Amino acid sequence: MIDRKACEFHTPKMAKLNDILAIADPDGMASKAYTDPTIFEAEMERIFRRAWIFVGHESQVPNPGNFWRTWMGVDEVLLVRQKCGDLKVLRNACTHRGTRLCAAKSGSTNSFVCPYHSWGFDLDGALTGETVNLDIIKDIVVKFDLKIEIGGGVRSFESIQKYTDAGAEKVILGSAAIKDKNFLKKACEKFPNKIALGLDAKDGYLSISGWKENSKQLTLDFLEEVNDYGVSRIIYTDINRDGTKTSPNFEETTLVADVSNCPIIVSGGVSSIDDIKKTKSLINVNRVNIEGIIVGKAIYDGDIKLEELAKE
Repeated sequence: MIDRKACEFHTPKMAKLNDILAIADPDGMASKAYTDPTIFEAEMERIFRRAWIFVGHESQVPNPGNFWRTWMGVDEVLLVRQKCGDLKVLRNACTHRGTRLCAAKSGSTNSFVCPYHSWGFDLDGALTGETVNLDIIKDIVVKFDLKIEIGGGVRSFESIQKYTDAGAEKVILGSAAIKDKNFLKKACEKFPNKIALGLDAKDGYLSISGWKENSKQLTLDFLEEVNDYGVSRIIYTDINRDGTKTSPNFEETTLVADVSNCPIIVSGGVSSIDDIKKTKSLINVNRVNIEGIIVGKAIYDGDIKLEELAKE
C-alpha cells in the first residue's frame, strides 16, 4: 500500500466541498454525485485523499527483483521488491518521455529498460548507466548496412568499449560528460572520433539525469569549455520542443553551431518534411555547421513517411 499523496497524484479541479454537502442525503448520496464528473471527482478526493490505496500484497513480490504490474488510478505502476528487501511502487514509465518500461504482468529483474532510449532503471527507479541491448545492436550491425549511434546512461569507459565492440560507430555521452568534463576529455582521447556529446537544453541551460535536473550551466558556456576536447559530433535538443512537433529551435541550434568546433545534429520538435528541407537549406545554402537532423515522433505518428525521407 502507498500513500496517495506520496505518489504525487494530480486530480482535476475540485468542486467546493459545499457543492457536495448541498446535495448530500443523510442516508446516502444524491445521484448527481455519480452523474456529474466534477462532483464525483470532488467526493472521491474528499474520501480518499488521506487514505491508503491498496496496490498489492507483499506475497506477490517475495524475493528481491520481483515485480508486479498493476494500476493506481489512471497510472500504471510497478510494485517492486528492492535488493535491500524493501517494497517500492514506481510509475511504469521512463522519466524522460513517459515511455512504458514493462509490459509483463509480473516477473523478476534487476532493472527495467526503456525501449525508446535503451536507458536502464534499477529497482528504486534510478538510472543505472548499464550497457543494455548489446545483442540487438550486434544484430542490427550484422543484418543492415547502417551506422549505429547509441547513448543513454553511459557513464564509464567500460560501457563505451562494450558499445564500440558491438559495432556502434559513435557513443553519446550526456549527463556524465556534463557532470565531469574530465571524463569527457579522457573519453575523447581514448576513443578518437567515437564520442558524440548530447546537449539537452531548456531555456538556455543544460538539463541532466533524464531531464530531471537543471545543471545550472549555460549551454554555450559549457560548450566553449569543452570545445577543444575532440568531440566528433554534438546532438543538440531543445527540451521545450522535443515531442511537441512544433518544429525544431533552429535559431538556438544555429547559435550552438556557430560556437562548436564539431558539427551539430538538430533534435527536438520535427513536425513535417519541411523541417528536413529547412535543415538542408541551413547546411547547403547558409553553410551552417550542421550535419543532420533526428526524426522520431513525426515518423511514429505518420506525419513523415520513410519514403519521403529517402528522397531528401
